[in-house]
Amino acid sequence: MCDKCFSTLKHLVKPHDAALCPLKRALYCGVCAAYGHSPAACPDTVTQMFRVPHYMEQLIPPSLMAEYGITSRTPIGPLPKSELSLAPMCLTETSESLRAALISIDVKPKICQAQNSKEEIKVNKARLITEMESVGRKVEFIEQVVPPYTQKYKLKKKAAAS
Repeated sequence: MCDKCFSTLKHLVKPHDAALCPLKRALYCGVCAAYGHSPAACPDTVTQMFRVPHYMEQLIPPSLMAEYGITSRTPIGPLPKSELSLAPMCLTETSESLRAALISIDVKPKICQAQNSKEEIKVNKARLITEMESVGRKVEFIEQVVPPYTQKYKLKKKAAAS
């Protein structure tokens, strides 16, 4: 019994030899141009080596190389790792913003009964900084500036028309 067919077709498999497996014979390898295996399982390592460019000039069509007289061979080295610079997390030092930030990264915040407790802010701030440093991200605390137009104005009641 062929294991490849049994894992794919389950009870619909007719008994056959592994060498005569219809699913295996249907696979086509574009590397060595043969049936019987996939390109990932290709045993022809020499052909695979020639398919991967080793020089920058192998990426240029031969007609352009001849036209511009390119004869050099610049080896392709390891590609530089581009480090994504993550923007720092900017927060105000209020208990609500610290709690929300901790909850967003799945860390349980400390919650006190007193509103804006200094102990709660201190503990949550330390937790947030350690968690973000472990991920490689910075935290910046900004001052909460209240714009002048958000101040509350007292409205006068209209006199009842009588």
